[in-house]
Amino acid sequence: GSGAVTGLPPREMEFEAAAPPLGTADWQRYFGKPLDLRLPAGRWRLRAEMPDPGKFRVKMLKVDAPPLSLSAFGAVELSSAGPTVKAEVAVANFPLSKAADFHAGWTRYGLRGVLAGSVMLSGPAGRPQVRRGNLRVSRASGSFPNFSVEEGDLTLTASDDLSNLSLGVVGGRGRVFSNDFSNLAVKAGLVKDDLRLDDFSFRWIDSNIRLKALIPVFEISKLLV
Repeated sequence: GSGAVTGLPPREMEFEAAAPPLGTADWQRYFGKPLDLRLPAGRWRLRAEMPDPGKFRVKMLKVDAPPLSLSAFGAVELSSAGPTVKAEVAVANFPLSKAADFHAGWTRYGLRGVLAGSVMLSGPAGRPQVRRGNLRVSRASGSFPNFSVEEGDLTLTASDDLSNLSLGVVGGRGRVFSNDFSNLAVKAGLVKDDLRLDDFSFRWIDSNIRLKALIPVFEISKLLV
């Protein structure tokens, strides 16, 4: 690895290093908490600065641990009320067929497709909120209890700490309770206290089905209790 710092105490720093694989025991050793997550060996690059005491700004963090490519930037500020964080993290073209290599629990879902997206977080370091985020999965496939889907394109956007969500699905086929469906299309959103279903259409057995609805969230909660 290599690195450089500017000033004493250091105001600017830049590092690049090869990192070994990380597993559950490593998270416990380095961060004091076990985490069922594995990261392959890769190359980490960091460029950061400390413009003032108690402020740490990450200009660029890049992790290349194939097949994972992750980038981030942001800032941490220390105060008497506790540390706060503001960050944006992005993942580029991650093949979901490799997801089980990172977390064994995902093996049973048989995930496939290519994932890309980003999320902006801010707030207390212990519980940052999602300010905005987007997720895209192309040719998404997976199997779940009583439901499976293949070859659908999915987009998800979020804001206001997940109180506003928007979901879109184009294409895809699969099975629900042993019945085949195809031509899946979904356009839905969660806005504050309402679930808005603008379009939910598919071909099931020999029928074309299309639904629209506006459902208060508290009504959904009563169904789930």
